[in-house]
Amino acid sequence: MPAFLSILILSSCSGGFGPPESGKFIAVAGGAEGLLILDVSDPHNPKLVGYFNTDGWAESVHVSGDYAYIADERNGLVIVDISDPHNPQLVGHYDTDGRAEGVHVSGNYAYVADGNNGLVVVDVSDPREPQLVGHIDTIGRAHGVYVSGNYAYVEDSENGLVVVDVSDPRNPQFSGKLYFVSRPFGVVGLSPHVSNGYAFIPDYANGLVIVDVSDPTNPQLIDDMIWMAFCDLTIF
Repeated sequence: MPAFLSILILSSCSGGFGPPESGKFIAVAGGAEGLLILDVSDPHNPKLVGYFNTDGWAESVHVSGDYAYIADERNGLVIVDISDPHNPQLVGHYDTDGRAEGVHVSGNYAYVADGNNGLVVVDVSDPREPQLVGHIDTIGRAHGVYVSGNYAYVEDSENGLVVVDVSDPRNPQFSGKLYFVSRPFGVVGLSPHVSNGYAFIPDYANGLVIVDVSDPTNPQLIDDMIWMAFCDLTIF
């Protein structure tokens, strides 16, 4: 039976959380507050130990190695060194053409859901000098992105779930999509998560949407939970 342990009140907080690879720290996309680092080594007493002003609105964050990659809305992609969680430092920045709302890092690339600009692929092999290498217009407004294998799964407002083949990150190609025709508002949420051939999509209008993506060219709706709104999720 789950039990309540603690709460730490943060102002202006968005919904992005970076996984604590050490099990001790969590990176939080804090909206107007920028990047926040929490020490959760004692779950009963979480503490704010680090902060970095990203200059934009920190919408989403993905942690990979010693770096936090932040989708900072109109400020684009911000890369922060968090090797010392108490003293995060800016190392790189790429100004996307849209509004960076979601980010997922896979290998040497950061995949940015860039609002009306679609999906942007940035080479972050040198975090100090991120370089644009690929782009695809997803037609709607790209809110969130999750990368699994050779595919990027993009939450795209009017279009629902858009699947993009990123086997060549420099030349992303449309693979398939699933439009949620049962809801007039489309997808309004954060990043989907993909596991064992299924995409689990948190969606404010549609609840939890579960999609079979075993064939990325033909995603199929499996189920939804329309009786409640979802804004984010993680699989454990």
